[in-house]
Amino acid sequence: MFLRASANAKTIMAVGTCAVFGGIPAATGNPTGAAPVEQFMRQHNLDVPWVALPGCPAHPDWIIGTLAHLLKFGMPTLDQKRRPVAFFSRSIHAQCPRSHDYDNERFAHKFGDPGCLHELGCMGIRTLGDCTLRLWNSGTNSCIRAGAPCIGCTCETFGRLRETPLFKKVDPATS
Repeated sequence: MFLRASANAKTIMAVGTCAVFGGIPAATGNPTGAAPVEQFMRQHNLDVPWVALPGCPAHPDWIIGTLAHLLKFGMPTLDQKRRPVAFFSRSIHAQCPRSHDYDNERFAHKFGDPGCLHELGCMGIRTLGDCTLRLWNSGTNSCIRAGAPCIGCTCETFGRLRETPLFKKVDPATS
């Protein structure tokens, strides 16, 4: 189906971390043969421009905003991983409402504590996106504002290693 649909496509929009980077379906040891869009395109010699919108799930504003830009102006400015820089140019950490706690070395020791969630496994330092500014559920909340650490769902490695749990304590000396 993808091959037939892409034959006349002007642009392909890969939506979600599974489509963009493989995610959980392409995790280590998974027998499905699932692959990210870029790998599939290479295997089938497809030379069609494409845009990556990772996220688990991808934010609706990223999808509609990118689609509108493609229709009105053409290809948006992309980063090296083909993500629109309008949505993926800054780390979650740089926009985090708790970043001042990180700067002042005030870390939460358990979920529900005040302070930076880095030592509870927050991946915001290594994750690009505007989740903490754009917010989810009609502008209601984000993972961090809800008291959960960023799980890095827009990262290339999200869900790819079965040894990596979604939440784990991080050794501050090695991160």
